[in-house]
Amino acid sequence: MPFEKVNLNTPHLTLWLSSEQGLVFHQGQKSLSQLEPITIAILIALDEGLTDEQAIVELQQYSKLTTQQITPALAQVKALFDNSQEPRTYADGRYPELKPHHSQSVKKQDFCIQVANSTFVIQCANKTLEQDIQALLQPIQIKTEQLANQQRIDFIFEVKIEQGQYQLYSNNLLVEQDLKQNQVVPILIDRLQILSYQQSNYCFGFHGAALKNEHNTILLPGVSGAGKSTLTAELSKQNFQVYSDEIIALDNNFTLTSLALPMAIKSGSWQHIAELYPEIEKQKQWHRIDGRILKYIWPEHIAQNEVFGDDLGLACAIENGACHTNTTTQTLLLSPKYDKRATPKATKLTVSDTLKLVTEGGYQLGVELNEHTIEKLLDYCQHISTYQITYATSEQADNLVTALCQA
Repeated sequence: MPFEKVNLNTPHLTLWLSSEQGLVFHQGQKSLSQLEPITIAILIALDEGLTDEQAIVELQQYSKLTTQQITPALAQVKALFDNSQEPRTYADGRYPELKPHHSQSVKKQDFCIQVANSTFVIQCANKTLEQDIQALLQPIQIKTEQLANQQRIDFIFEVKIEQGQYQLYSNNLLVEQDLKQNQVVPILIDRLQILSYQQSNYCFGFHGAALKNEHNTILLPGVSGAGKSTLTAELSKQNFQVYSDEIIALDNNFTLTSLALPMAIKSGSWQHIAELYPEIEKQKQWHRIDGRILKYIWPEHIAQNEVFGDDLGLACAIENGACHTNTTTQTLLLSPKYDKRATPKATKLTVSDTLKLVTEGGYQLGVELNEHTIEKLLDYCQHISTYQITYATSEQADNLVTALCQA
């Protein structure tokens, strides 16, 4: 059952209801919260003017819940009626060097790269590390004479060594500090990804991987460690174009933006990935600050923004606020779940489950969150196919994806 908007008496709250689930938008906090039946009932009761005690009594008339069971849900809902907090804005999550700045001059000998529509120069005080960075990012290197806008650059990264520790400066701002040498590359690539999509014309940014072939778009959102990069590397060998293995960046028309960067493969997957990408065995090891060890490899096929996009499009094109299915392609949003004891299966997810999945993995908005934005996102989610795929082997995962693509 699709979500339908319900008018409330509380001006800063907007409610959407499905069969047994609800979503409430808090305009002041710019937050969207999932509601279960008990919290929906309490919200409507309080919105109609009932006191806490009256709401509990009314709820108990239609359920067998005790006061002790209702009280935590009541506290959760009452917090929604507080509109005294400082208003939040999407701009709060933007990186500081994205504030209005002038593009900078580039020298002929500078190492320049391009990710999406952003251009970067990377300079490093340690020559060995600089060579490693340049070798890894060589596929996206651009010559200075290829730069538009009179050879100007968007961002200059400087990796400096201060008191034996590595510091990262971006456009003269200190953005990362006290790094070890083997921690620099993951920090650098993460910042390249985020700056590139934050400077693009994006509307929604979700943590996850995105791929596409002629007939299917596959989105793999979710928390880190769920197997997204491994599955992405495998699908790229099956002629899927990779947009990113970390960020699903969608513009206002739900078209993907390609963030051409290498895939981060965690140590537990190296042996398996080496069967598909033998070059991984020669790649250097890098460390995240949390201790995870990575190697980077380039996917077999990288999506180009000028090739893909409006020509093939996603499964939904937004016209006058409505989402219309594109019959030539389908979009599958898949949540991978590896379980070595599992029987392979694909479980259909609801729209509410889908929103919970993409937000729990991490998200960012390129526009202010409001009722119109939410309704567009709900409409989009109702027109794509969303599943959790559970598998014990890569072969099982490939078979599940193939079956869903052909369905």
